[in-house]
Amino acid sequence: MIDIAKNDLMISHFHHVQHSQMSKKTIEHRTGRAWDGFIYIIRGSCHMTFSDGSSFTTKPHALVYLAKDSLYNMEILEAPYEVIYADFLFDSPEPRKSLICFPDDHSKLERRLLWMKRHDSLKHAGYVSECLALLYRFYAQIQAMEETQYLPSPLRQKIEAAKNTILEQYASESLTVASLAESAEMSEVYFRKLFRGQYGISPVQFITQIRLGEAKALLSDTDLSLQEIASRCGFSSLAYFCRVFKGSTEQTPSEYRKKLPMIF
Repeated sequence: MIDIAKNDLMISHFHHVQHSQMSKKTIEHRTGRAWDGFIYIIRGSCHMTFSDGSSFTTKPHALVYLAKDSLYNMEILEAPYEVIYADFLFDSPEPRKSLICFPDDHSKLERRLLWMKRHDSLKHAGYVSECLALLYRFYAQIQAMEETQYLPSPLRQKIEAAKNTILEQYASESLTVASLAESAEMSEVYFRKLFRGQYGISPVQFITQIRLGEAKALLSDTDLSLQEIASRCGFSSLAYFCRVFKGSTEQTPSEYRKKLPMIF
């Protein structure tokens, strides 16, 4: 059985995002799951037992991967059991193992899944591509959690602290890799190496992705000017914001906003 946390698989197809709330105490899945799925637990808890003998207990803020064709029983321990899940397919015929992890930045994970759910029925231009990008980010989080057990605890704590600083201070133009490395009490080269090893992405790329993600949310959900959005997301200038945004999405921020559906 493939452990997705230790292998690099490709996502071949995005299906949909759904919200579910259950109160039934025991649920038995006698037919194999039709899709791979990332499931985020909003509230409640559940004990899951799989046909291969493995089991785990979910709780709020957990991220669960349920493998395609998996058979399992669910015993709801605390109801209501509320989840939001994204179904997709990995491009691999090999059977895969379901697993659970507890990401540190669970609030952003929940926010991204809720964004996917909110826009699922609208299907604006680029929606599927954006969902695939988010699925890869969830996958990277699972792989990063696997990597943490190989990094000594003191170093892991420093790298996690740096990541949390990025999540909290992404809007500050003074946030730099150099300042993060200095706070972690290590050279910039060593910091970059450990950060990439921990999260599968460079610190510069991580900062940029967080800023772009927040910019997309503001473009979608507010009527703020581009200048204000650039400032709120930590970009040093409107021109730089537009250049980075277009390099990532192949659209200017204005074009991206115009293609979004009108919501009344």
